[in-house]
Amino acid sequence: MLRYILLAVGLIVLCLLVWNIGPSNIYEAGSKLGPAALLAVLIPSVIMYVIEAYGWKLVLGPSASAVPFWRLLTIRTAGEVVNMTTPTAYLGGEPLKVYLLKQHHVPITEGAASVVIAKTTLTIAEVFYILVGIVIGLFILGTGGSAGQTITAAIVSVAVLVCSIGGFVFVQQRGLFASMLSMVKKLGIADSGA
Repeated sequence: MLRYILLAVGLIVLCLLVWNIGPSNIYEAGSKLGPAALLAVLIPSVIMYVIEAYGWKLVLGPSASAVPFWRLLTIRTAGEVVNMTTPTAYLGGEPLKVYLLKQHHVPITEGAASVVIAKTTLTIAEVFYILVGIVIGLFILGTGGSAGQTITAAIVSVAVLVCSIGGFVFVQQRGLFASMLSMVKKLGIADSGA
């Protein structure tokens, strides 16, 4: 029953998005691109999703044997669709991935751990990609005028991202929920005997 409710909600959201953008605008944008350009846009995304699903299968380890690769790919795609279409700070689809893995007899702890590890490595790769872009930008634009200010702002942003990732990896090493529990105990919210 829940599956049908979620499907209905998803279809309603899709219809609202199409209505808000306008079907004629969508058709016009698609016809301007043409089929070759649409394929050129879609093919890299499909390749990226396949590679990321394969990496996720490696992270799952022995639990991945219970889930066919094509199913992992659809689970990952479903989670990313939720991430991209809902205002959940790009994290709303992660619990969905864990839930869908559970349907294939993957324990929740292993599913959750695999999702956190996959998300962390993806974020680290994105930061590395941004750093490469900044270095290329320095060579192309130089450091004078507004280009220097833009690059400085980008470097500060990346530094904040790197520190955040470092903190998140540190918390993962200590145990994500153990860290939260100790913080709650320090604040006096939870009884230490609980």
